[in-house]
Amino acid sequence: MFKSAKSWFLIILVFIVLVFFLAPNIFNSSESNAFSDDVRLKHAIENYNISNLPDSVTVKAGSYYRKGAFHTLFYGEKYRDLWDTPVKVKVLDVNEFEGGIKGEELGGGMQTIGLDMVSGEGYSYDLRSVNKDQSKALLPWLQYSYARLMFRDQVVAMNPYASVVIPTLAEAIDIMHSHPMLVFVPYDSTMQENFSEAMAGRLAILEERPDETWVNTPRFSHAEQIMDTEDMFLMAREENISIDTAMFLRARLFDILISDWDRHEGQWEWALIRNADSRFFQPIPKDRDMAFYKFDEGLLSSVALIINPKFQSFRKEYNDIAALTSNSDKLDRDLLGNYSELKQFKSQAAFIKSSLSDNIIEKAFQQYPPEIFEKVGPEHIQILISRRDMLTEAARDFYDALQEK
Repeated sequence: MFKSAKSWFLIILVFIVLVFFLAPNIFNSSESNAFSDDVRLKHAIENYNISNLPDSVTVKAGSYYRKGAFHTLFYGEKYRDLWDTPVKVKVLDVNEFEGGIKGEELGGGMQTIGLDMVSGEGYSYDLRSVNKDQSKALLPWLQYSYARLMFRDQVVAMNPYASVVIPTLAEAIDIMHSHPMLVFVPYDSTMQENFSEAMAGRLAILEERPDETWVNTPRFSHAEQIMDTEDMFLMAREENISIDTAMFLRARLFDILISDWDRHEGQWEWALIRNADSRFFQPIPKDRDMAFYKFDEGLLSSVALIINPKFQSFRKEYNDIAALTSNSDKLDRDLLGNYSELKQFKSQAAFIKSSLSDNIIEKAFQQYPPEIFEKVGPEHIQILISRRDMLTEAARDFYDALQEK
């Protein structure tokens, strides 16, 4: 009996190894091609050479994510249709943009491919791929397993065109912001080798990188200095500089409005502003990759939400505000912990509600590429209007969550 059980255990173990580790690395030609830098670069050289390209091209954000009904039963449909929709986008000509722009060094986060760039006028920019590789968040040995396929697939919870909607909304409520542009990066033999190897053939977002190159410019309120969160706190303590916590609260309520759950300390820069005889720090939110997130589809996603509910979705009704804001727990406590009255949360919610008219919301979503607006624009307008109208209740939930923490 013992030998029989041991045999079955070994059979099951071998089966798990075969399915979980070997199969994903053997039967994976579509995945391999989709994430291969060699394949992408070769395709860019053959089809997207800047020397014979028009001003715009029609491309897809990620056709790899189009899957069948069985797959979506477990992983959800989410934004697969948007990733697979061809859109017409402007070709980035690095020699023409802002007096010429060049790559300085590889940038981006763990999952994002990107370049830190500088314009001919000396301003810093980020060029980030729209597509991500979320498998990079896995432990190295798991990146050779089926978990790699699962994590890569969850990119479809992200709206690939969310960032271009944000500026119109942020402007209306007086929050500082960058100006993301959707571009296609061609192959350009005149550029540095690392530029072509990293970015050629990619759909990307090009936007200002708030740093010292942008000080004393109207783009970021003529800031005297721009710094990250750690340096801001250090300087605020050493020089007794106040922090505009009311503006930070407004920015956090805006995060809730657009269902942007990923707002940790690294997602902010801070502008040092001088007003008459005082100085204070104002927040500059950045990196809107998770705005309008849609995760709550598919059987496995339902299980994941039970384990980690922070992945809240962009729906007409708010669900779990405490979970939605959990990634920013420490920063929220540090900056909003002294707010002892609910009226301050309600006041900022009221300002956002009165500032974001139906017309402004519609104008914001019209920044989608026309092909994308046709598919989801009207739906997203109605969702945001609904969330705007219920923002006071969401602000109360946010306040209650902070009190509990």
